[in-house]
Amino acid sequence: MSPRLNSRDLIIDAAEAIVAEVGAAHLTLDAVAAKAQISKGGLMYHFPNKDHLLRAMVARLIDRFNQMRSKAQARVGDKPAAMLKAHVTTTLSQPRVSRLAAAILAAAANEPKLLKPMRDYYSKRFEQFEEAGLRIEDVAVVMLATTGLSMFEQLRISPFNGKQRRRIIEKLMSLIEKSLIKK
Repeated sequence: MSPRLNSRDLIIDAAEAIVAEVGAAHLTLDAVAAKAQISKGGLMYHFPNKDHLLRAMVARLIDRFNQMRSKAQARVGDKPAAMLKAHVTTTLSQPRVSRLAAAILAAAANEPKLLKPMRDYYSKRFEQFEEAGLRIEDVAVVMLATTGLSMFEQLRISPFNGKQRRRIIEKLMSLIEKSLIKK
């Protein structure tokens, strides 16, 4: 049995669904209220304007991504390479991450300054990887490839079939094993 969602979560779910289904350009308070099946006043009680809603979407994305990554890391261990593998598998897990990433697309399309928490998140992650003994340039290559593949999929422009996708992920994991520990 899943936990019952509160009104804020239902509203954010509706906003994510709109971005995922028809694009960030269609994210309006009216559209979100209709999708969440609440009055616009009810929506505005929780989110007085679109920026507040977008901030909440980004905050929830970061929180959920951290939860997913923590669970993945618990399965693979706390060695530096395992930390990065957990990031890769979490970023490329489907379909939940695509739905969560709607927050990034919506914020970027509407008000790029709202992405500051995401920039801070990634800065912190890079610091953690470097402190764990990984070379930052190697981490960057893996993370950029992972993010690129994820964005291809979110935008539905990926040229890769399932077999190719699996081989790409295997290659990323191999790169992590072979080259990421500082010498």
